[in-house]
Amino acid sequence: MLDLFTRPELWERARSRVTVFKFYPAQILADETGYPECGPNRLPNLARVGAFPQIRAWGLWIAVEVAVIKSWGCQAEVTASVALEAVARVQANGGFVRYLALDEPLLGGADCGLTLDESARETAAFVRAVRDEHPAIEVGDIEPYPAFAAAPLASWLQALRREQVPLAFFHVDVDRVRADDLGSDVAADLRSLRSACRSQGARFGVILWGADGTTEKTYSEDVLDWTRRVGAAVGAPDDTVFQSWSLSADGVYRVPMNLPENDPAVFSHTRLVNEGLAILDATTRAHAP
Repeated sequence: MLDLFTRPELWERARSRVTVFKFYPAQILADETGYPECGPNRLPNLARVGAFPQIRAWGLWIAVEVAVIKSWGCQAEVTASVALEAVARVQANGGFVRYLALDEPLLGGADCGLTLDESARETAAFVRAVRDEHPAIEVGDIEPYPAFAAAPLASWLQALRREQVPLAFFHVDVDRVRADDLGSDVAADLRSLRSACRSQGARFGVILWGADGTTEKTYSEDVLDWTRRVGAAVGAPDDTVFQSWSLSADGVYRVPMNLPENDPAVFSHTRLVNEGLAILDATTRAHAP
């Protein structure tokens, strides 16, 4: 990841299509030795290469994906302090956090034995705690499908609205293998969720990720196959999220490599952004009246 900031000339095209750069809390909260699975992508190194002010200079927004309800923290008073610390560290190093992406609070609530309404109330408490200190931060949610079908996810959006948590965005994390095993109508459910988001005033997004982290090539092929399915179902979502959490054989999140974007022999993440968006651009034209 550090190369993105020291070799910006190697991803000019992809960067022109990016609007938000998202970090994990582990990357922001890690010191020189913590979270070894992050490799070199930790706060001291990110600060050294000027990552956060550089993102601002490029005109991009920073997001941090944060825990809200987890088995280790079923109450907002526990998780909000972690999120606030991550925001403070980004901003102390020249960045500005525009978005918080809530990491599956509905699923976390189920793990904690909470009902949907109880999870919504705890999520609302988290959002209030964050906005008390950072009122300008916008909040969005990520939830898994088909761990939750389209109808429960739509009910979740309504429950958050009742708790006065209007979402800036809702990103669906689709487990395609499980969905296919269950016989889920993924295309119809994506369209249903898009409609539910629009009724709530939230941008609808889909995470484009690969399950095969063996090599950059197999990862890229997996993501592009999923991108075609998404494009055939809904065209380009309001938010298109290219995100990888694939572990390489040595236990570090290094698949795929990020650069360069234009070498036909290298299946990089920035190349994947360009190719994936080209697919979605084409399918969106096909969906247009």
